[in-house]
Amino acid sequence: MDDKKELKRRIGVTIFLMLAAVGIWAYSYLTEYYEAKPEALEVLEEGKDTGTIYPSASDSENLIIKADGETDTGIVFYPGGKVEYTAYLPLLEQLRERGYDIVLVKMPFNLAFFDMNAAEDVLDNMDEELPEVKNWYIMGHSLGGVAASSFAADESDSIAGLILLGAYNYGKYDESNTLIVYGSNDVKLDLDKIDEDKSEVVEIDGGNHAWFGNYGEQDGDGEATISHQEQQDITTETISQWLN
Repeated sequence: MDDKKELKRRIGVTIFLMLAAVGIWAYSYLTEYYEAKPEALEVLEEGKDTGTIYPSASDSENLIIKADGETDTGIVFYPGGKVEYTAYLPLLEQLRERGYDIVLVKMPFNLAFFDMNAAEDVLDNMDEELPEVKNWYIMGHSLGGVAASSFAADESDSIAGLILLGAYNYGKYDESNTLIVYGSNDVKLDLDKIDEDKSEVVEIDGGNHAWFGNYGEQDGDGEATISHQEQQDITTETISQWLN
């Protein structure tokens, strides 16, 4: 084999190995995620038993969390990045008990930036599934907040407001219709962006980035000095007051 053919062979092998390594890394990154804890799965099973949590007819992977009575207010929820979406059910169950209908969106590979406009398809079908809801809000946690903010900015006529948990208003949606809730011990969030924001902002003393969901501790997060329950209780009360 001459030198040129040998060089081409080596280059080809090197490129193949590099692509294989990238593929393995990408597969590992996309398939590893924070799993919902047992207390979140208990909420799911109880909701299925009582009929208050059920798959959407238009997309069976999305979950409808139905208030006991009729309501004119609904929330579309985008989960945080690489977090199993059912991990947010304890928080969303509290909001359901306050009288709000909720659609929990399952994102491809648990990453909202793969379907930032998922709410568009949801809202297109809700006239049939939840016809009593006239005012739709979009809410997101962390990376889900990025996607929710982007959707809100692009589709402002479709929603009544934006709620961000551990995120800031990336999409520059109307600040007067935006609520931001974050934990004082959240070190993953760029607090400079929060300080510059003119949205309504509520800091939860002792809260962190991960405690809005029930999926355990998150890499790089600050340590919470309050429980999941306390952070979610405060979050529920804050959102309810803001919506009302």
